[in-house]
Parts: sequence; structure tokens; C-alpha cells
Amino acid sequence: MIEQLISQATSQLGIGEDVAKSAAGGVLGLIKDQAGDDTFGKLAGAIPGASDLIGGAEQSSGGGLMGAVSALSSGNVMGAVTGLMGGGGGLAGAVAALSDSGLNADQASGFLGLALNFLKQNAGDSIMGEIVEKVPFLGELLD
Repeated sequence: MIEQLISQATSQLGIGEDVAKSAAGGVLGLIKDQAGDDTFGKLAGAIPGASDLIGGAEQSSGGGLMGAVSALSSGNVMGAVTGLMGGGGGLAGAVAALSDSGLNADQASGFLGLALNFLKQNAGDSIMGEIVEKVPFLGELLD
């Protein structure tokens, strides 16, 4: 099912499949790190393939969005991604981190909205509600 998100991103945003997979893995990794394993497990159960993209992103060079997420997990919060923890930068921090996946700012913003609305449509309001409760700035991006 996650392949549908990749397909939508490539057709609607004009990005390559590898970039879409990297960005999706980064967004899913952010959700897992910030919302917790239990909540992410519900999301992954509702959207087959979601966990696989995180695994692929983690096997990358360690830079980009997954590097930023890893830095957040270890407490090494960089200025560009402080918003990923729900701080003042929220969307700006997420867009900055996604740019490391090969997206420009417009594509990153578009990808975040597309990805989150895809997750909401396919995982349901209850699961997305749990995610937004734990990562509040993501709620700003949902339609």
C-alpha cells in the first residue's frame, strides 16, 4: 500500500522514485521516533510496507532526514531541525530536513502534506489523532 504514496509523490510532485522513498522513509521515521513504537506499530499495521521504508532510509549514509532524526533521538538537536521535536520551527524544520532527501522547499512542503493526508486516509482518524497528539505540528499539515 505504501507504494501508492510513492506513486502519488512521483506523479504529483515530479520527483524520482528514490527521492520519494527516501522522503517517505524520513517522514515515517520521524513519526516513529516522535510518536513512539506503539503508535507507529498501529500505523505500520494499517499501511503495509511502511516499516520497510524506514529500514531503507536507515541503511543510507546516515545523513539527510534520517541523520537528522537520529540526531534528535540522541539529543543532538541541530538548529535546522529543532522544529521536528514540536518546537517553534515545526514545519520549517521538517522542510529543511526533507531538503536533504533531494527535495526543494516547495516539494518538501508538498510532500509532507501529501504524505500525511495519505496516511490519514489509509490509517484512519484514530491513528492519525494519536500521532498528531504526540507530534502536534503535523496536524497543521492535514486537510
